[in-house]
Amino acid sequence: MELYLEIFFSRIGDDKLLYLKQLVEVQDGAANPDKLVYEAFSRNFPDQTTSHENLLIHSTSWRHEEPGKFILTYLVYSDELNLSRGDAQLIPLQELRVARGSDSRTPRPTVIKESNVVSHGFRHLSFLAKNDPVIKKVLGTNKATLQAVESMSMGLSGSFN
Repeated sequence: MELYLEIFFSRIGDDKLLYLKQLVEVQDGAANPDKLVYEAFSRNFPDQTTSHENLLIHSTSWRHEEPGKFILTYLVYSDELNLSRGDAQLIPLQELRVARGSDSRTPRPTVIKESNVVSHGFRHLSFLAKNDPVIKKVLGTNKATLQAVESMSMGLSGSFN
């Protein structure tokens, strides 16, 4: 069984989500994935000044993919991230959509697009922003970010409303 970390370095601006994706294979099964994500952040953004007040690293989901791959997804969020590189992706906030399945006996949807994974992660952050004061404090360093995240639907992110 192979284990991968799928890391989305992200920020919100002008009603859009901007992100860079990195896939990291976990070579040592005993390695701490949180530490590996922070190391990937440090490699990708060596000049980035961050602290616990403006950087959020959070595991948002996992999934199995054939053949024999487990993928653990992380969001790395900061309003300070410079995501101006050419390979950055952009999604208007109103276009964030989660993947949905058609059979209640198989919880994994047949098709999961990258944008669905990012959407699920941000809906998860929406739930946390409303329920976890540490997450809310980090996102609240920029009022527009906090408002955008809190306005997202929490559907399929741990809420049973």
